[in-house]
Amino acid sequence: RTICAGVDNLIAKQGLEQDAVMLWVDWFSIHQGDRPLKLKGVESLIKYTTLCQYMLVPTEETELEGAAALFPNRIPGYGARGWCRAELMCASLAPGGAKDVLLVRSKDASPIFLDASATNVSLSPCMGDYSNEADRGRIARVLDRLIDAKLDEELEAGRVAEYRRLQCMRSWYTRASSEGGRGAPPRSAGDDE
Repeated sequence: RTICAGVDNLIAKQGLEQDAVMLWVDWFSIHQGDRPLKLKGVESLIKYTTLCQYMLVPTEETELEGAAALFPNRIPGYGARGWCRAELMCASLAPGGAKDVLLVRSKDASPIFLDASATNVSLSPCMGDYSNEADRGRIARVLDRLIDAKLDEELEAGRVAEYRRLQCMRSWYTRASSEGGRGAPPRSAGDDE
């Protein structure tokens, strides 16, 4: 119900043609039982994210406070999960520009648009929680390819500062840890300003 309400709200708020709206849903769009097929699905995340215009983040939380109200990777029950973090990272670093992220809080609440480019600041998919530890390495390899593509795009566009920021953050984004997603990104000059 939450996803349906979110899609209905998205259509209404963005003036979309209902018959033209298509959904790609991660859980049943990536094979869960066959490892080779699952790996192909994981590797296709970049392409699917590039093709999508919006990303819906459903949650049953009716009220979100503090950082959770701004950043999907801080939503209880959602933000600690490595797969969720990986999808957000793909949306924020998608070639061609960050995708619109729509936070759908409940079936009755109005959806909130989040700044997808900001979601990658504190988000480390490889430090998220995974039920299958092998997925952590798979995600790191996919993110490396995504970051390579984004770095090329930033250089070609002459966005040297963004290129340098992403290059500096690369090791944080792809870093695996036994801490299960806890910790903070490395600080840089100007963080306290």
